[in-house]
Amino acid sequence: MPDTSDFRKLFERVGDAAIVVDKESGMVLASNLAFSALSARPSTALVGAVAKSLLQEDDEAGTELAGGNATLRVGGGQGSVRVRLESFACSWEGESARLCIVRPARSALDAGRGGQEADRLRALLDYLHEATEQLEVVNRVVAAVNSSRTFEEVFSLACEQIRAVVPFDRVSIALCEEDGESLRVFALSGEQTGSLAVGAKGRLRGSVTEKALEDRAMVVIPELQAETGFNVYDDLRSEDFHSAVCVPMFSTHRAVGSLNLTSRQPDAYQRRHRLALERLAPPLAIAIEKVLLLEQSEHRSREMEEAARREELSGRIGRTLASTLDASSVLRETVETLGRALSVERCLIVLYGREESAAAVNYEFRARPDVLSLRDFSCEPLRTSRYARRVIEAKESVQISDVCEVEHDELIELYEQLKVCSVLSAPVHDGGRHVGLLELHDCYRPRVWTDEEKKLVCTVAAQVSVALTNAQLYEASRERNEELRGLFEISRAFSTLSGTEELGARLSRSIAKLVGGTMCLIATFDRRTNTVRAEAPGHNTPPDLIREFQFKLEKNDERSPVYQTGESFLSNDPAEDARLNRHFVERWGLRSVLSVPMRIKKELIGFIYVANRAGGFSVRELRLLEIFAAQAAETIVNARLFLTIQAQAEREAVVNRLLLSLQRSGEPREKVRAVIERIGEVLELDRCIAVLFADDEQGDYYGEWCADGVEPVTDWLDVRERSPIRYALRTARRPLLASDVRQHPLAAALGDLIERTKLKSMMVVPIMHQGRVIGSLSAHQTRAERQWGEDDIDLLVAVATHVGATLENARLISELREANRLKDQFLATLSHELRTPLTAITGWVELLSESEALKDDEDLADGINAISASANSLTQLISDLLDLSRIQRGVLRLERYFFDVNQIVHNAARNVRQAALARRLELRLELADDMPPTIADAQRIQQVLWNLLTNAIKFTPAGGQVTVRTRLLDEGPKRGEAAEDGSRIRRIEIEVEDTGEGIPADFMPFLWDRFRQADSSA
Repeated sequence: MPDTSDFRKLFERVGDAAIVVDKESGMVLASNLAFSALSARPSTALVGAVAKSLLQEDDEAGTELAGGNATLRVGGGQGSVRVRLESFACSWEGESARLCIVRPARSALDAGRGGQEADRLRALLDYLHEATEQLEVVNRVVAAVNSSRTFEEVFSLACEQIRAVVPFDRVSIALCEEDGESLRVFALSGEQTGSLAVGAKGRLRGSVTEKALEDRAMVVIPELQAETGFNVYDDLRSEDFHSAVCVPMFSTHRAVGSLNLTSRQPDAYQRRHRLALERLAPPLAIAIEKVLLLEQSEHRSREMEEAARREELSGRIGRTLASTLDASSVLRETVETLGRALSVERCLIVLYGREESAAAVNYEFRARPDVLSLRDFSCEPLRTSRYARRVIEAKESVQISDVCEVEHDELIELYEQLKVCSVLSAPVHDGGRHVGLLELHDCYRPRVWTDEEKKLVCTVAAQVSVALTNAQLYEASRERNEELRGLFEISRAFSTLSGTEELGARLSRSIAKLVGGTMCLIATFDRRTNTVRAEAPGHNTPPDLIREFQFKLEKNDERSPVYQTGESFLSNDPAEDARLNRHFVERWGLRSVLSVPMRIKKELIGFIYVANRAGGFSVRELRLLEIFAAQAAETIVNARLFLTIQAQAEREAVVNRLLLSLQRSGEPREKVRAVIERIGEVLELDRCIAVLFADDEQGDYYGEWCADGVEPVTDWLDVRERSPIRYALRTARRPLLASDVRQHPLAAALGDLIERTKLKSMMVVPIMHQGRVIGSLSAHQTRAERQWGEDDIDLLVAVATHVGATLENARLISELREANRLKDQFLATLSHELRTPLTAITGWVELLSESEALKDDEDLADGINAISASANSLTQLISDLLDLSRIQRGVLRLERYFFDVNQIVHNAARNVRQAALARRLELRLELADDMPPTIADAQRIQQVLWNLLTNAIKFTPAGGQVTVRTRLLDEGPKRGEAAEDGSRIRRIEIEVEDTGEGIPADFMPFLWDRFRQADSSA
């Protein structure tokens, strides 16, 4: 008897079929794999069975198996086989037992009962051998299923084991999906898998799996090329598979799927193969059931965790949205949080504008930089498409699992541009009004949205709706405050700024802030050139845009049709707006535009432009800006006026300095040369030329100034003979401007002359006087072209005007000097010619006055006295004329010496006394006695007195009185000196008074004018 301690190990090592039988009860205590295979029963079915029911000895001896020939029942009595039994006493777990070893009975073969019996026996042995191998495979698979291995490991082991007993080129497991309509490849193995892959899906209806599950039986297809009953094998034929077998698999409560083997050999699956597959199917179904249960459990755990997480996310978003009135920053955080939580490529909130089709992306989250932004596309389909209307009308979220399966429209085109595959949308409301959408986009792959995801999006959309309602109230209040603050800033800018540059910067910044634009500029309108030009600087406006923003306000200008009406306008899609310059809009990235004209009393001053407001502009911003357009226009006009006055003052200062140089003494042409030099320096010219036209062209005067390195041209004969300036100015009578002289009409046929003079730009103004063009003043640029400004033109015109007046005055002065010279010559000649006969008259009158005949004839004496007085008066007049001429020429000299003032008065009275008596006037002398000697020109004082007395006598009526008085006036000490010094100011006063009508008050301002008197008839 083998040692009991080692018996179990020895039993496990026995290669022949063996069982251990209890000695008393005859029950099988243990069975090795060889016996299980030989009897075609599993070991679990053998243990506990009665040994006599398995083995029947030929010589029965009680209940024990003593050994010898016996018959072994196989497969539960379905067959039997002759064996030789060997029995040994043993101990099994402390109990008395017998070890029974079963070997094939040699006698059956050796006896030669016939070939038929031998063949049957060999076939049975082969079957038993295969059954044993199959049971070993099944047991290993069952052991793997019962272990903690993963299904991948179990399936890999099963494939290895199956290959040992069943031929195949590809093996797969197809699972029935929960929808009952489709199959999914759950596992796949083999060297020839072909196009099939794990996860691939197919239709259950019409498949071989459906047939196997319905019949609950294995389906064998010996030749696939001849099979037409199943749709699943089309790909197998193309991949050169010939035979297949489908084994149905069931769990305890439902159909799991099928185990499918295919081979490139025809009719590869025989009865023994099918038997092995029938044994393998149940443990694989159990393994799959375990995997599915585990997956279902894990899926439910994940769903519960996901639901809890989403509930927490929804609550957190709701609390965040409810905690602030300014929802803009929170909504940005909301779309990012929601997008990351649901693992989508894009999450956004689209809000609708006031117009029917207006929609804009207000908040957007993108998971990666390569995900396109919806802001760069037109959002109109998100409001006008059928899908958008369906979402708006729905009370819950709406999904598109695959946009390729949806009817094609403008929204699908937009999604295709954005590479969107799946969409989940929910409506956003504001006080019962539909105001937008909350959307999630999954790109690059279709996606079936779960109920939890739909509920979460719907909940967040409701929270967003509440937040937007609160935000709208808050935003209305905030915008009102911002408007008031903006109004205050604009009003302050209106009232405190005078410089256009500072005004433009402050004003554009305040306006942009007021209406919510990111760019703003102010453009002014020049009525003289009909040009609209942007003023620098604007707000967030590139310098190149400022320079480029310039156009003519003309009706036939295709680039600016919208401005012809002079009305306010807005455009939230300027790229597609036919009224605007599309090239300009695209170049500077304008997404929305608002324009308001500035007017004063219906006169256009300019335009205010604002661009790129988030969400676009509305009529509200348009009306708000219109309120300030008139005030802005008035402010700009005032600033312009201030600058104009300032520039005019500076220009007048320059002109005044030039006038001072013109008014200084000197030769006029030299003055003109100095003036053009100064003009050239002030205007930074390359050349300045003044031309004074003569009656003969050859007599024209040219004055020229050139900057360093610039060649003079006025001495060139071609310039003098071929220049069209003289005739053009006399015809046009206004300034001629040419920023590019080659393009000017006057430049025709002068290309060679322009090239030689290197002339690029030119400005010519006429020199006018009394409506006549008497010359020209020209400004030249030879190094570069120049746009002439208004200040340049005004300065040159002002200088030309004064130069013309100066030159004309110089001409008049020259003529006046010549007239004075001729007058002096005439007076000298006249005096000489008059004095010759007057001398004879005076001489003879003196001779006659000494005649004795006058003593007896009073009438004759009176006549002689009258002739003498008239001769003296005429002599005095001639002397006065000569003195006047000397005074005008500045050559009159005074002869000063001591004389008696009273004596001078007596002499003057004596000369006019006869005239006074003739007019029956009383001539009285009231002379001071204390009159001291005086140093003066006695002859000139007597001349003045004679003139005064003559006028008094002439204009005093008969019977009147003429009085002459002298007085000595003492005015006290000299200024700045002490009284005790003795230095005093004393003045002599001579007064002539008459009783005539006097001089009218309105004539007093002209009293000292030459050759004027109040009564010109006297």
